[in-house]
Amino acid sequence: MQADSVIQKIRITAADGKDYSTNHYALEMIIAVGFKVNSERAVQFRKWVNQIAKEYTIKGWVMDDERLKRGTYLTEKYFDEQLERIREIRASERKFYQKITDIYATAIDYDKSSSITKRFYASVQNKMHYAVHGHTAAEIVKLHAETEFEKYRVIQDRLFMSDFDKYILELEEKAKEQ
Repeated sequence: MQADSVIQKIRITAADGKDYSTNHYALEMIIAVGFKVNSERAVQFRKWVNQIAKEYTIKGWVMDDERLKRGTYLTEKYFDEQLERIREIRASERKFYQKITDIYATAIDYDKSSSITKRFYASVQNKMHYAVHGHTAAEIVKLHAETEFEKYRVIQDRLFMSDFDKYILELEEKAKEQ
């Protein structure tokens, strides 16, 4: 490896206020050296890398929990970028489910009025809703109904007048008339 392709000089201001020129190495070079060197620290590094690779292979993703808890090294755009990546994944899931329904509709024995077809489309629709925004159709309806009920309840509470309040109002009106 050529030094100029794997090392970058960066100026860092230390706690004492002085600037220091520091070598920053490319990740590929760090990994290559970590697997070639034979020391206690290199063994720790290899265990760490293997743990990360194992987690990524099994789950398909890896998180640096400690860094996220501390909040260091996170830019303002970090979570926006993560949300955008999740949205892209969900959009591709939606396209996948859409293709399944298209294939189903082209089947020779396709009958749009059969109960099996209706259950199938309802199931796929729930999966598409969940892929796009994380809720099934029933959950969306429930959330909407609860929101509308709460709005209606607030209006009803404002308009509600108890029998006692009506009686007091009636007495006040009679008092004004006299």
